[in-house]
Amino acid sequence: MMIIVLVVIPSYEDRKTECFLSVSDLQAIVNNNMTTAKDGFHWKTIEEKPENWEKMHILIQSSYTEKKDVHDKAWEKGEVITAVVAELYPDLKLLLPTRDAATAGKKKTQSKKHEIQSRVERENVRKDILNIRFDKDLRPLTLHFGMEPTFVVMIFVWNYLIDKKRNPEPMLFLDGLISLNRIMTREEENIRRIAPLWEAMTRLRERMNRSVTEETYALLFQNPILLVEATADKRAKSIRLYPEQEKILETIVEAIVLDEPLLMGNQMPTGTGKTFLAVPLAQKLGRMKRRKTVLFACSNELVNTDIASTALLGDDIHLWMSSLIRGDKGEAQVLLRPYKRCFPNKWKDVYKTDSAAKTGSIAAQWEFYTKETGKNPDIVVADLEACYELLKASPLIDDPFVAYIDEFVSDTASNDLMGKICRYLPRHTVLLSAILPRFDVLDPIVQDFARRHGSAPLQRIEAAHVPITCAIIDHEGRICMPHHALDSPEQTSQLVREFESNPRIRRCYTAKHVYHWAKDLEDILPLELRFVRAFPDIGSIKNEPITAYVGRLLGFLVDHPEHFARFRRYRPVVMEPVDRSKILKEHAASFDGKTLYISTATFENLERATEGLFEDVRFSTIFSARKKEDASRRQRLENLEKMKNARGSGFNSLERDRMIAGIQEDANTIQLPARYVPNSLLHYRRYHDDQQPAGFSVRSPIYLPDAYHDAFSDQENLLLSAGVGFYDKTRMTSYQRNLVMAVYRELFMIFSCKDIVFGTNLPGLVNVYIGGDFAAAESVPTLYQLMGRVGRMGRSYHANIILDSAASVQKVLSLDCNVEDTEVYRLLDSFRS
Repeated sequence: MMIIVLVVIPSYEDRKTECFLSVSDLQAIVNNNMTTAKDGFHWKTIEEKPENWEKMHILIQSSYTEKKDVHDKAWEKGEVITAVVAELYPDLKLLLPTRDAATAGKKKTQSKKHEIQSRVERENVRKDILNIRFDKDLRPLTLHFGMEPTFVVMIFVWNYLIDKKRNPEPMLFLDGLISLNRIMTREEENIRRIAPLWEAMTRLRERMNRSVTEETYALLFQNPILLVEATADKRAKSIRLYPEQEKILETIVEAIVLDEPLLMGNQMPTGTGKTFLAVPLAQKLGRMKRRKTVLFACSNELVNTDIASTALLGDDIHLWMSSLIRGDKGEAQVLLRPYKRCFPNKWKDVYKTDSAAKTGSIAAQWEFYTKETGKNPDIVVADLEACYELLKASPLIDDPFVAYIDEFVSDTASNDLMGKICRYLPRHTVLLSAILPRFDVLDPIVQDFARRHGSAPLQRIEAAHVPITCAIIDHEGRICMPHHALDSPEQTSQLVREFESNPRIRRCYTAKHVYHWAKDLEDILPLELRFVRAFPDIGSIKNEPITAYVGRLLGFLVDHPEHFARFRRYRPVVMEPVDRSKILKEHAASFDGKTLYISTATFENLERATEGLFEDVRFSTIFSARKKEDASRRQRLENLEKMKNARGSGFNSLERDRMIAGIQEDANTIQLPARYVPNSLLHYRRYHDDQQPAGFSVRSPIYLPDAYHDAFSDQENLLLSAGVGFYDKTRMTSYQRNLVMAVYRELFMIFSCKDIVFGTNLPGLVNVYIGGDFAAAESVPTLYQLMGRVGRMGRSYHANIILDSAASVQKVLSLDCNVEDTEVYRLLDSFRS
C-alpha cells in the first residue's frame, strides 16, 4: 500500500502550496534538507573554482612569499638580447637600429673562458626567447619566462606581427597596443638600458598609435576588462595585494608575534578585497605555525560559501566549516567539520566513524578533529550563530582564534547578534565593513575589549580608491553623474570634498562616459585638461587615472562656476525607461548581461513582472513529457542490452554498441519553449512585432534536474527554466536557495531583497536594478553596499545601477556619508543588554 503524505512547500504565490508526495519522495526531500541543514556545508558548491582562480592563487601566495623588487640582471644583457631577437626574427631588423661601423670599434680579444661564458649566456637567452609562441589567432601561448626582458620582447614581437597583418582582428589589435603602451610606461627605465630595443619599440608604438580611431575607443569601452587588465598586466609580477592589504597583514602578524592585543577596523570600499584577505591571512599564519586560526564569520551565507571556496585555492590551507543547527525540539548545537583534504589519506574513514565527539560539545569536536587532522585549522568559516558560540567556548580550546568578522554592520537581526559577539571578541580582532562606524561611536565595545585584554590598540584602515566604477542610469534611461544631482554652482565645492574621500561618489564616474563628457567640454577646457593631453595613449586609460582626472575637471568647475550648466549638459540616453511590469517582457532586451533586481517584496514583484509571460504553459506538463522521453530511452537501451545476436540477422554486437552509444549521447531536448525565455530570439520577436534583435546575447532555456520539480512550485520552475532566479531567506528554505544558486551562472536575472545586499560577491553581474520601494525604505549606506554587488575585481568589470525614480537617484548620489547610524545604535543596545 502506498501512503500519501501532505507536505507544505513554500510556493511562488504565498509559499504555502500543497503538494502530494509519496513516502519515498518525502524521504528524499528530508534527506536532502538534512544533509544541507545538519552538515550545513555545501561541499560541492565550495569546491567549484571561480573563473579568476589562478590570479587569486597568486595573491594568496604573495602573503607569505618575499616581495622581490630586486633588479633582474638579465637587463644587463642588452647586446645579447638584441642580437638573438634579430637572429630569430629577421624582419625586425627593419625596426632595430644598427650600430654604425665607424663607431662600433674593434672587438676585444676574448679569453677562452670568457668566450665559453658568452656562448652559454647567448644560448640561455636564445632558449628563453624561443619560448615566445603564439596560437593560430596570434594570441600569446605563455606569459611566463625565465627572464623579465623576454616578456617585454614578447609584447614587442606580438605587436609587430599584429601590425604586419593587413586587417588584424580589432580586439587583438586593441589588447596588443594597450599592452605595448603599458609595458613601455611601466618598464621604461629598464627597457632604455637596451637602447636598440627601446628605439624599435618606440617606432612601432608611434606607428600603431596613429591607427587609433573613435571605433578603437568604442571597442575599449565595450570591453571594460581592458581598463583593468590587458595581456601586459597578467604576468605574476604584476599581481600583488593592494598596499592597504599588505599593511593589514603586517599589522596583524606583528601583534600576534609580540602577543599584543589588536582591535582593527577595515573600512576599505566595496569590491577592494576586504573579505578575500581572510584567506591570505590564514595562509600566512599557517606558515608561521603559531597554532592560530582565522575565525571568519559573516551574516551572509553566500559570502561564507565564497570565502570557503577561496580557501581551497591556497597551498594546503586547512579549512573547517562551522554552523549552528537546531534539533526537532529547537535545541541548538554547533557543528564543526573539516574539509576532506585536512585528513592525511583517511578522510572517508573519519567521516564514517560513529563517534559521539563528532556531535558533542565544541571542545569535544575540536579535540577529535585536531587529533584526526594533526593540527589546528588555518581557517574556520562560520555563520554568526556558530561564531558566537565558538568565541564563548574559546577559553576551553586554548584561545586559538583571530576573529575576522565581515559585514560588521548589516541587517537588523544580524546586528542584534553582532552586539552579543562583541562581548567575546578575542585578543586579535578585525572588523570589516564598507560602512564601518568610527571607533569613538563604538566606545562601549572598545572599552570592554580593553578591560578584557589589558589594552585596546586601535588600527583603522581606510581608502578611497575604486578599482571598478559604475554607471548610474535614472528613471528616464539617462546617465546621471554626481554633479548632475547638484542644484547650484555653490554646491560644487562640497562635491569636490566628498569626491576626494567618499568612494560612493568616486565610483559614479565611468571611463566611457568621462571620455565623452570631456570631449563635449573640450572647447572650454584648457589644453592641459583635455582628454587627449591627460591620456596621451590608449594604454594609459585605466579606471583609477580616470577617477583622478574627474577630480581635476571638478576642480576646474569650482574655479569656473559660469560653466555649471555646460558641465551638466552631457546626459545621454542609454536605455529606454524601464517599466517594472515589462522587465521580463518588452523591456528585457534593455538588460544585456546578468541583472540583480532588488526590492522590498521579492515574490510580489516577480508576479507583477511575469504576468502573461508564460500564458497557459505548465512546467509539470514539460516535466511529464521529459520523464516519458527518459523512460522511452531507458526502455530502448534495455532492449538493446538484451538483444542476442541471431545468425543471419545481419545485426552484430558492433552495430548494437553503436546504437547504445547514440541513445546515451542523445540529450533530452524537451524543455521550456524559447518564446517564454527572456532575450531568446523567439521571445524578442514575440514582444517586438517579429523584429530582428540587436545588441544583446541570445539566450536559451535552462535544463533543470529532477530535484527542482519536487523543491519548487510549477510557476517557480517555469521562472528558473526561463533564466529568472529568486533569493529570499524569509520565504525559502536553505535547500531551495542552494538549488537556485546552483544554476546562478545560467540565470538572466535574479530577484531578491535585502538578504543579498551585504558582502555578496556574485560572478558575472552587470546590472543592479533598485526598485523605488527599496531605495525609499533603506538608508544611503545600505544603497552604497548594494552598489558594491556589481563591478568587482575578477567577477565583473562593468556595472550599471538602474533606478526607477528621481528620488532614488537623489539618494544614491547624495553627498551624505556612508556610515549607518540607526543599525549601529541597535548593535550597541544589543551589546549592552
